[in-house]
Amino acid sequence: MRKVLHSSVFLIITSMLFSCGEDPVPPALETTAVIDITLTSAECGGVILDKGGSQIISKGICWNTSNNPTTENNKSSADNQPDTFAVKLDQLHPNTTYFVRSYGINSAGTGYGNELVVKTYSGSVTDSDGNTYYTVIIGSQEWMAENLKTTKYNDGTDIPIVNDGEQWRNLSTPGMSWYQNDQVNFGNSYGALYNWYVVNTGILCPSGWHVPSDTEWILLENYLVNNNFNYDGTVDFNKIAKSLASTVSWTESIFTGSPGNPDYSIMRNASGFSALAAGIRFGGDGIFGLINSYGSWWTSSYGFNSNLSAYSRGIQSTNANFEREDEGNLRKGLSVRCLKD
Repeated sequence: MRKVLHSSVFLIITSMLFSCGEDPVPPALETTAVIDITLTSAECGGVILDKGGSQIISKGICWNTSNNPTTENNKSSADNQPDTFAVKLDQLHPNTTYFVRSYGINSAGTGYGNELVVKTYSGSVTDSDGNTYYTVIIGSQEWMAENLKTTKYNDGTDIPIVNDGEQWRNLSTPGMSWYQNDQVNFGNSYGALYNWYVVNTGILCPSGWHVPSDTEWILLENYLVNNNFNYDGTVDFNKIAKSLASTVSWTESIFTGSPGNPDYSIMRNASGFSALAAGIRFGGDGIFGLINSYGSWWTSSYGFNSNLSAYSRGIQSTNANFEREDEGNLRKGLSVRCLKD
């Protein structure tokens, strides 16, 4: 009798568990990178990871100026798209921080993906080549939100483009190049690489703008650290690389809080600086390297060794810190960001 009772109880419990397993639950989603940011719009995507055992009725992206947006706030649907989708967020306001996340609705309710941040740009500036760059206000400073790619100084004269590696490593005068000497595939999106002799002319950036000094980069760093842009919310150490780095272009990383790790998603590019891993051109041999794993920007300041070195700032895909380097080779090709006067 005891065996029969135990068997009956087992069958009842098993049946209950099986029935519960068949009941639908809200879908599970992932919110993917925010791209194509402008003054009043951006594009954001999502992926349905699990439909929850029921047909998806609706899906898309929702956003708001406060945390944890829902479909009761602003939303843009992607109902006619597959499980991996992307939508445009429009009618945004310039220089405004928005919180965004994907959503999916089935018969059991609404599921939401992880939350991301998008900061719209504040304005724009045009260089001597006619390239227009979006700008972003961070603290008291207004920065270009893209790497410089001009081939002309702001007085209209040409900057020498040097393709040959042997010639590059022997330069003691201004020179620039595109990564792998390929403007179409790299220059148009990542910007140009300039040696420090170009920077030192003082006329590289558009009129009314300049290459930031080491002190001005330190001002940016201090503002971000002191205003909760460290990936973990602390204010006692520089951990701001994730909040500076774009949500695209960075090689995957397992290191906590690094640009290549999708952890702490709400801090990804939270500053709107949109730093890209544009790689470098080495000064010793003229070889290109580190694309998608490293981005580095010249300052206008001499380094510790006076006129023999200059300071730069860099971000690695595997490091949470915003790095400061004393570059001993002024022929190195690095990216440039301009700062408004």
